[in-house]
Amino acid sequence: MSENAGHGSRSHYSALPVDEWSKPHGGALYVSAKAFSIVWGNDLRYWRMIDLPKEEQLLQFNTGAELLQVNWLEVICKLDCSKIKNYFDASESKTYEIFWVIKFNVDAFGWQKAPVKFKGVSNGHHWHRAGNLDHYMKDNHWHEIYGGEFTVEPGKNTEVDFGLFETETDWWKGSIVIAGVKIMPKNVHTEIPA
Repeated sequence: MSENAGHGSRSHYSALPVDEWSKPHGGALYVSAKAFSIVWGNDLRYWRMIDLPKEEQLLQFNTGAELLQVNWLEVICKLDCSKIKNYFDASESKTYEIFWVIKFNVDAFGWQKAPVKFKGVSNGHHWHRAGNLDHYMKDNHWHEIYGGEFTVEPGKNTEVDFGLFETETDWWKGSIVIAGVKIMPKNVHTEIPA
């Protein structure tokens, strides 16, 4: 696949179906950046979908969304757990954690002045946390950044909306690659091998 603007309408990238762009592996569920809705993601001045180099392909990720530069950061995933039956166990209540798989390029900029918010909602439970990501800029390795948690309960059709946001400052920020998210049962998290 070559660089492209994805699909969607006008300037925004519309998510491809999560059940088609997610894969379980080693106890985790990997959701590709192709399953995210990205504001300005269809405008090549700001974002582009790229093939990850062979030496950087991480387990189930071979494509990434590369942020060139934006003022308004909004990346959202809508997850319907009932459609991913080969991963989510509906026989018992279980809490899952979300980790964003992100790499900061060597020329990453703007993150020290723009606190990023991780927000989500599931079954009426909202979560929100914010923090600067500038300490991840020290190298251009892949990082797993905690983005919240949700619980799947038996007999409930669990839908999870979660995202990555920075819409409150006037700072431009850029030069990162988002491979996707890794979802794992709580307390069993392991790092993706580099």
